[in-house]
Amino acid sequence: MTQSITHSMQVMIEKESREMITTWPDIVRDIIDAIKDLNIPDVVKWIEKVLQYNVLGGKKTRGLTLIYAYKMLIPNDQLTEDNIHLARILAWCVELV
Repeated sequence: MTQSITHSMQVMIEKESREMITTWPDIVRDIIDAIKDLNIPDVVKWIEKVLQYNVLGGKKTRGLTLIYAYKMLIPNDQLTEDNIHLARILAWCVELV
């Protein structure tokens, strides 16, 4: 019984981690678009490299915890795909900090 619960939780974590990662390109694009106005191409390239190297390599524990807390605390009628997407964006903000 315990093994099946643990396995189910692991599958759930992996699924949410994959879902969270699908929002990452949008986050990077938005950050890069925001700093392009500075007209410093070397900085833009460096920031993009730093984001890809430092943020994606982690376990995303803090971000995933935020998403799970959100899903548990929000009433079911407000648990829409759009709201979950916003929670994933917020999770990336937590990961960036």
